[in-house]
Amino acid sequence: MYGRKKPNQSYSLKRFPQKHSLVHNQEHGHDPGCKCSTQSVPSVPKNVKGAEVKIFEVFRLRPLGQWSKDFLNSKAGKKLTESHWAQVKQMLKAKPPKSKKDAEELLKKTMQLPEQKFVALFEASLQGPLTHGTFREYMELFIKFWPKAYKDVFDNRTPGQITNACIKQEAKLK
Repeated sequence: MYGRKKPNQSYSLKRFPQKHSLVHNQEHGHDPGCKCSTQSVPSVPKNVKGAEVKIFEVFRLRPLGQWSKDFLNSKAGKKLTESHWAQVKQMLKAKPPKSKKDAEELLKKTMQLPEQKFVALFEASLQGPLTHGTFREYMELFIKFWPKAYKDVFDNRTPGQITNACIKQEAKLK
């Protein structure tokens, strides 16, 4: 009787994970305001082992909403997470934090890495239009992380050329 629920019987997430995720998606969809504990958390890269997992959790790439959370669980998102983690490891080797203050400063620096900026712009682009400057920055980061995909979509046009074309098109529409 996995598919049926008796009245006043709650679901066990261990026994019915697919059923709960289906109900969850119907109730909440991709609402960024949803604080349900069943939302997927971006995974830890396979090369992160043992005690390094706790360090990874502190300095990991942070999703800023449901769209970026879904993105970070995709193949492209996992590549971005690995890139971010490689930079964080270099930062940790160069200057390991010796105090809580040092760790907080390092965390602030990791939040300014290009991968985290890309996640922020990705989430922002799905919540509303970007300004011309932020759109250009988003495109520059896109070309940095996925040059082949960028070339397939935009050929040899630079982010500046694409942004200028958008500005000209907006001017015609006014």
